[in-house]
Amino acid sequence: MFRIGVDVGGTNTDAVVMERRDVRAVVKVPTTPDVMDGLMQALGQVLQAAALAPDQVGLVVIGTTQFTNAVIERRHLSKTAVVRLALPANRCLPPMVDWPEDLRAAVGQHAFEAAGGFNFDGTPITPLVPAEIARIGTDIRARGIDSIAVVGVFAPVRDDAEREAARILAEHCP
Repeated sequence: MFRIGVDVGGTNTDAVVMERRDVRAVVKVPTTPDVMDGLMQALGQVLQAAALAPDQVGLVVIGTTQFTNAVIERRHLSKTAVVRLALPANRCLPPMVDWPEDLRAAVGQHAFEAAGGFNFDGTPITPLVPAEIARIGTDIRARGIDSIAVVGVFAPVRDDAEREAARILAEHCP
C-alpha cells in the first residue's frame, strides 16, 4: 500500500506519495481560500502523477497550520457552541474557563453544561439526560449556531455519552 502526506500551508499545499521509504510523486498547488478545494486538487494531482487509484492508498496524513493561524489571528473562526457533559461534577470549571477573553469572544461564548461524563475509571458521573440535551439543542438552533463541540469528561476513556449527545443535538439542530 502507498501513503500520502499533505501539508496545507498559508501559500501552498504540498502532497507526496510514498512507497515504503521511496518518494513516488510530489505536487505543489496554491492554497485556496476554501482549504478543502486546494487539498482536493493536491490529492487528485498527486494520485495522477503517481498513476494510482485511491483504493491503492492505505494512509493519508494531513498537516496544517490553518487552525493554529486562525486561533492566533482570531480570524476565520466559526461561532461554536460548546456542550460539556460533566454535571454535577466540575461545575467550578466551565467550558473555555482558561481561554483568553478575546478567543472566547471570537467563537461566541456559547457554553452549555449538562449531566453526564465519566470518571477516570469509566464509571458514569451521572447518566446523560436526553431531554436536557434536546433543550440545549433547541437553544443552540434558536441562536443560529451551526457548529457544536460536545466534550465529555474523560471521553478518551469512554465516549458513548458524547456520541449520544451528538446524535440528539443533530436531531434538534441539524
